[in-house]
Amino acid sequence: MPPSTKMVAYYDKKFPAFFLRVYPSGKRIFNVRFQHQGLRQLHRLGDAADMSVSEARAAANTLIEKVRYGVEK
Repeated sequence: MPPSTKMVAYYDKKFPAFFLRVYPSGKRIFNVRFQHQGLRQLHRLGDAADMSVSEARAAANTLIEKVRYGVEK
């Protein structure tokens, strides 16, 4: 990924709620967006240096399922 002077978000084509934010500092953070009770939520999953894309995607799926079934809010 080329360096940028702004934050850039890279969305997963197969799972659009899951994305990676890359900050000008070089920090890369996995995130997931979802809607719960009519409110949009943004949840930070973790630093890309500490988890793989597969791990982050699995965490995003788990979180969305928990919200869907009322376990997480």
